[in-house]
Amino acid sequence: MGRKLKELRQFEKGMYGQADGTDIPDDAAAICINTEPEAPYGTIRGIAEDLLVFNTSNIANYNDFDVMKVLKDRSGTNELIGVDFSDNTVGIVSDYDTGSRQYTEQTGISHNNVASIETVNNQAFIGLGNGSTNVPQWVGKVNKGQFGDTAPSGYQIEDAALTPPKVITTTFTSAVNIYNESPPGTYTTITQITLSDTSELPSIGVILVPIGNLDDYNYIALAYDKASGNTLNIGWPSDIETKYPGSGNPTIGGTGAIAYYMEVGPGYVDSSGFSMIGVYNPTKTEFSDGSNYDNNASYPTNRLGDNFEENTFYSIGVSYIYDGYKESPITRIPAGHYYFGFGDTSDFSHEELTFRFFIQGFTDAISTASSRVTSIKFYVNISGSEYNTNGTNQINSYRLMEQLDISDSINSVKTLTRSTATVGYQYNITIGAYEGDLYTDESGLSEFQSSSNVYYNVSCQHNSQLFAANVYNPSTADENWTNYIVRSVEFAYDTFNWTRDYLVMPNPITAIVSHSGRVYAFDDYNMYRINPDQLYIEDTFNGLGCGSNQAIQSTEYALFIANNTGIHMYDGRSVQHISKPVDFIDAAEGFASFGYKECVKNYGSSFKPLVSFDSDKMCLLVFGNYDATNRRIWSYCLPNQAWFIQGVTSGFYAIPDIKSITTSANNSVLASHSNGIYELNRGSSLKLYTWISKKLNMNQVSQQKKFRKVSVSGNNSGNADVEYSIDGATFSDISLLNSSLTSSNGKNIQIKAKSTSGNLNAEIDDISILYRDRLFPK
Repeated sequence: MGRKLKELRQFEKGMYGQADGTDIPDDAAAICINTEPEAPYGTIRGIAEDLLVFNTSNIANYNDFDVMKVLKDRSGTNELIGVDFSDNTVGIVSDYDTGSRQYTEQTGISHNNVASIETVNNQAFIGLGNGSTNVPQWVGKVNKGQFGDTAPSGYQIEDAALTPPKVITTTFTSAVNIYNESPPGTYTTITQITLSDTSELPSIGVILVPIGNLDDYNYIALAYDKASGNTLNIGWPSDIETKYPGSGNPTIGGTGAIAYYMEVGPGYVDSSGFSMIGVYNPTKTEFSDGSNYDNNASYPTNRLGDNFEENTFYSIGVSYIYDGYKESPITRIPAGHYYFGFGDTSDFSHEELTFRFFIQGFTDAISTASSRVTSIKFYVNISGSEYNTNGTNQINSYRLMEQLDISDSINSVKTLTRSTATVGYQYNITIGAYEGDLYTDESGLSEFQSSSNVYYNVSCQHNSQLFAANVYNPSTADENWTNYIVRSVEFAYDTFNWTRDYLVMPNPITAIVSHSGRVYAFDDYNMYRINPDQLYIEDTFNGLGCGSNQAIQSTEYALFIANNTGIHMYDGRSVQHISKPVDFIDAAEGFASFGYKECVKNYGSSFKPLVSFDSDKMCLLVFGNYDATNRRIWSYCLPNQAWFIQGVTSGFYAIPDIKSITTSANNSVLASHSNGIYELNRGSSLKLYTWISKKLNMNQVSQQKKFRKVSVSGNNSGNADVEYSIDGATFSDISLLNSSLTSSNGKNIQIKAKSTSGNLNAEIDDISILYRDRLFPK
């Protein structure tokens, strides 16, 4: 028989780790490690090394992130945000991909060894678990100061909860006389009061205390600073003796009587700004200046078309606007009901109501309010003819009176100082009708929510809303919400109307992703397709579970899922098990531990795959461990529908402990491990590669052949190590075959090509095998 030539020229079909040689193309590989899927014309060449972006040597205090995500700042810089479980920190590397990078972190966070990060509109929203202390975090910039102060610089890390205007309560142990009579007939106001517990109060501020019989709804606001223990030094309004003559022995408090610290509450600052004028019965109208507190003028008769009616209480509610557009739950102001109101007193008109507010918590002396608050909204509600201190007997909904932008120093806002420190600001609102927009329409929340926050294990964003799953609801702490998915208010990823926008799932959700117009949720064993608008399950895919958000990847081509049964692709119609070529790898090649399912089997419950997508190369990257020290990367090239294996450094085995991966600012893949942050396959040099052909039988399985020569061509191909093996024998250098120094008879031949550390640029365009069929006598 004559000589024959077999040529291998197309090396873009990837690898088939355990397929029969007769079932796969001749130019497909049994093994290809670190070969470039995008190499032109099917060339075998090494893939680019990984680019070190930064490590601990060039950024102080940074530790490796367990979960991370890139935030693209509107200014053009790129920020890397991450969570470090071991150090209990949330950190941000500003301008991470330049030499100007800086690191900021928030320490002492509580997490459940899970984290989910969503970025939008120059902000990041971080879920840290569903435990009662796993408060989600917010990362973003505060662009405006408050009441004329300078805004904090750079990115801030705070609790994500949109806390409403704070109310702190404490109680009196007994009634306290306002005056000391010394000498007899001469009355001086007391300078201190002692309450049951002042530990939550700021060191300085204004406190609202009840006067006389609490049934009269009479309160007065006192400026204070803390003394020792539970004692407060207090300052009285300048006209206290006019309103409350000492001869009447007026008192404040009483056994169990409540005193209120309110960030926004009823109060008034005098024109000098140095003392506090009391609220003086905020719930009743005084038509005659200078009259005693309990003497109220009679009211005119209600008239047709009046905006406000007598014998009616008007309840006040206040909320904060965070970040310029997100509204907090509403706070009903205790002791803040207004009885007909401070109107036009000259003709006893029913046409207007004037409300007086004192605002504290936004100064250097008192910083109980968040720096994210940009506005205060004031609401009013008709509460009927009865009154209670909590404002829960409303008969209508709260309607907006006014929104106060606190970013500037506003002329109509007067300040109060005590002990030379600015305590707060007074602001008046006059309204002419009960006709503002409803709170529920303004905020998207229920009036009866005390909190709009939930704590969650996993999340995704879809249609400008955040979907949080496997949650803890601090407002219903005695209920189990682990099977819930809760949807945020539109554009407000930290605001949840959990009274309405939720879906109860069959099992706790372990992963969730937005893909192709739907939300897909996973438990350990199933995938659920969810209608995100109407919040119901459209379909269930049994047996397709997923362990974490880091094991799923949505792309414009398909949804990819990695779990213990393999790597799967969902195209919107059906699920395909795409990892069969790399699930198992022939042990005879010495790479058995590189099979995906071999890693699952060997590492057991510790096997936790990570999935990302390199959109430039159109490659899916799946990371997993064989054991505690040996790690693998499987790369699926979409254009070729071909699998490859990668290492992270120049050798195939030297894959460091990758803790998390994410998409970079330029659509490559970032990997975090103890050596720093790397951008995969973006270095200037190449990795060492190994390519091993299938066992080539020349389409004659049982026919004996005599292999005469193997030659390779390509750029620097002569510097590549090329070896051969006949019928599964040990690999030998092709020079032995070509010089006829060794036996060359067999049924099949296998070729191995490797680059060397001395010539990483070796490429192979063609492998030629010269052989002839060997004849046997009859």
